[in-house]
Amino acid sequence: MGIEVDLAASTDAPLPDWFGILNLVLVIFFVAELCLKFAAFGCATFWFGTDWAWNSFDFLVIALSVLDIVLEFSLRASVSTGQVRVFRVLRIFRYVRSIRVVRLFRYISALQVLTLSILGTMSSLAWTLALLILIIYSFGVVLTEIVFQHCGQLSNCPEDLTSHWANLRLSMLSLFMAISQGLNWEDLLTPLLNVSEVAAVLLILYVIMTIFAILNVVNRCVLQHCH
Repeated sequence: MGIEVDLAASTDAPLPDWFGILNLVLVIFFVAELCLKFAAFGCATFWFGTDWAWNSFDFLVIALSVLDIVLEFSLRASVSTGQVRVFRVLRIFRYVRSIRVVRLFRYISALQVLTLSILGTMSSLAWTLALLILIIYSFGVVLTEIVFQHCGQLSNCPEDLTSHWANLRLSMLSLFMAISQGLNWEDLLTPLLNVSEVAAVLLILYVIMTIFAILNVVNRCVLQHCH
């Protein structure tokens, strides 16, 4: 699947025919597996048993794969410009099969523990993310206003200020990148020192609050759920 996607993205030439044959073989294998499950567990157990979620997931993925095969053969029978566009869109169905790798989580305990830990921290992570966005927004508003007032007194605002603090959107992006290794926060601090000591102190306070407080709280929540 990965090789097929890579070839399709890197070249305009049509894919080799053996990709289609391999795709058909895989779909037949998946359909046979699904039929064996129906025969072994019965309809009631398959849909309402303890593994109903995984079974429903498998059924959906396989149904999309079969639909992809049917549509592919029908479109190849009579190809037009409009149908080619539809064909390219429908090929996405084929890549849905790669999601089946999620089933490995059922059989590998380490992956299962990590997945459950991540799911267990989703609630705390959502509130932490909301708090982080609020902090970024608040500091972004203040720093943007300080830089705006400073540039209003100049005939030409320095580029190192306009590239990061020209508006609220850029300010919030710069603040986010400062704590996610997208930018070195020292590169943001240096031009602010020429604007106002208050702005520089605010940036340092922001870094302390986010990196040493909020992000450490997130790490602690994840580690607690891992144990």
